[in-house]
Amino acid sequence: MDREDFLEFSLGCLPQVVRGSQRDNLVFPLVLQVLDSTECRSRVNKNGRTKSAHELRKIISVSDGFYSKVDCFLLATNYTFEPYTVIKVHNVDFEYNIERQNDRPRIAGMILEFDIVTRGSEIGYFSGKPSLLRDVGTHSRWGRGDNIINTTDSLSSKLWKQVKEGRCCDVTFSFPHCVASPSSIVPTVKAQKNALIANSPVFEAQFEGGFSDASSEEVAILDTEPRYMRCLLQFIFTRFVPLMSLRQAFEVLYLARKYIIHDLELYCKNFIMHNKKSLAGVTDVFQYLEMNSKSCDDDISQFVWSQFRSCANVLIRQPRFTEIDFQTLENFLSESELNCHEWELIQAVRRWVVANQASVKCEEVDTEDTCAHQLVDCIRWNAMPIKECVIVHEWEELKLFRDRSFLTDIMEVQRSRDGRSISHIEVVPSSINRQYSLNRLYHDDTSFVIYTTLTVDPLTLAISCLHGQSVAQSTYQQTKCSSVGPPFELVSFFVVPSYGLINMSNNRVRLTVNLSCQGKSFNADSYNLWVRSMVKLTVFSFSPDHPAKEMKKELNFWPDRDSSNFSSVVFSNSELSHYLHTVGGVQQLDLQLQFNTDMSTESGGDGRASPPKIMRPLRTSAPRLAPVRHRTTYDNRIDMGPDYREREASGVGRTVSFLRA
Repeated sequence: MDREDFLEFSLGCLPQVVRGSQRDNLVFPLVLQVLDSTECRSRVNKNGRTKSAHELRKIISVSDGFYSKVDCFLLATNYTFEPYTVIKVHNVDFEYNIERQNDRPRIAGMILEFDIVTRGSEIGYFSGKPSLLRDVGTHSRWGRGDNIINTTDSLSSKLWKQVKEGRCCDVTFSFPHCVASPSSIVPTVKAQKNALIANSPVFEAQFEGGFSDASSEEVAILDTEPRYMRCLLQFIFTRFVPLMSLRQAFEVLYLARKYIIHDLELYCKNFIMHNKKSLAGVTDVFQYLEMNSKSCDDDISQFVWSQFRSCANVLIRQPRFTEIDFQTLENFLSESELNCHEWELIQAVRRWVVANQASVKCEEVDTEDTCAHQLVDCIRWNAMPIKECVIVHEWEELKLFRDRSFLTDIMEVQRSRDGRSISHIEVVPSSINRQYSLNRLYHDDTSFVIYTTLTVDPLTLAISCLHGQSVAQSTYQQTKCSSVGPPFELVSFFVVPSYGLINMSNNRVRLTVNLSCQGKSFNADSYNLWVRSMVKLTVFSFSPDHPAKEMKKELNFWPDRDSSNFSSVVFSNSELSHYLHTVGGVQQLDLQLQFNTDMSTESGGDGRASPPKIMRPLRTSAPRLAPVRHRTTYDNRIDMGPDYREREASGVGRTVSFLRA
């Protein structure tokens, strides 16, 4: 059998490692998978002599496929393993014992020489479901070895050895499509029919039914590769196969479904759906969609779309989002529970249209091509502020400006609110809450999302936020935020966000979001003495190698005074570029804040919130005058007439102005 791309773990070797009397039966190198690594600083004992100095070492927990052992080996070096790394251990010194507390697991020995087969970042998860192996003597059964399976002497392992060596085999699988050139030899894999028939009803029908394969010694397979067929055979005989990548897991899953081997199917699904490989810190659903197209597994499909919905706000900003096909994008935009708001969805549609050079074809006659307006129809325009609709209306890529009734229709729908009447006490909150697009998943009073896009000058770090204004100098000196965004309602209290980006020491940059409570509505509950909420600040990455920056913080606000609180994230100067993207020649930064005011839930925090800061006017040397609020009615034109300054100088003028204000 060809050994290329073929790997076997040292199945069942850990009981021999733990049981000192059986270590002579170990066959090196030991092929193991690292589950975890920790640092320890302790004295090392060798041959009864203890070193007085404490040394920094690494302790690793490993799996042999059937069993796992916590803190099994000590490393001779301070090398750091990635979780799930597969290693070959060539030499172990079992005479080394590290002094530990009695309640800590016993270490079997020190690894002196090893090789890395595959790094954990390329694998993403451990193979199989290994049973936890305890130390000898911690349990009576473990001490006797009653439930330790001797895999090296089992019948299945002996049959597997025969298959690997090509002995006692009565069927050969050939793979003519894997031939590199006409002169190359067709790769083959040999097997035993009895084992195949006993494990698969498909093989049973193929070799015992009325098919030509029943009497043939060679069967051609055109839908897989020899290495994946060997994985299937390895599992049939040993009930274990090392999965070294998602690609391998999906290919073996396809064979498991094809030949109806349910145990192998569940084995592969467990590896796939728990895999830790990520794209920008979340599951790489684009890779899953591509790989599952062959096996078409419903459980995997449901898992992928569940991840797509919950992590949509991260995934739509990745370059691979623009590579999905039109039908998949249309299905995605039609989902009702996306963790996205409409503004970021329409921006993602714009990026996809540009990348795929899609065009508007709905005005063409007798055309069957897809049209970009099909994607636009999936946007919920009634949940988007009209000012954002105006921006989209002018985009050249979507050509919505050709529809003269586009904006008026949206305004009419938003005004009518589906024909529902509105109370006078709802007018102000309704106007404020229309400043932001609704998130499709989080859009109720206890859990909602606000967002902004910051236009950033990378050199000066000057910023301006979406639909925002520059702050006054007095506000900037207290908050260090230079741009203020539209207000929003937080459990009947009105909050104003402001944003700032400043340089720090050690080549770092800090993004600060300040939230200022500006009072409450009349219909607010009287027993609410303060506003308390868990806030998660997220700054999105446009790079697949950098996850979104997140910061959770529990905040309090005083509703009866000008109080504020803040949240911030820190970037290094080198990583800031991965969170910026270019739109229209300017650099922009996308961020959002998710509020959870249902503090009874698990994500509600522990009650240790930062106290709010009371915003105070700056003290100046100039005399303080009573504030005069200018009126905005028709009479204001009289007040601001040519003699305004003269009337202000007289006592009567000041009194009248004060009464009118």
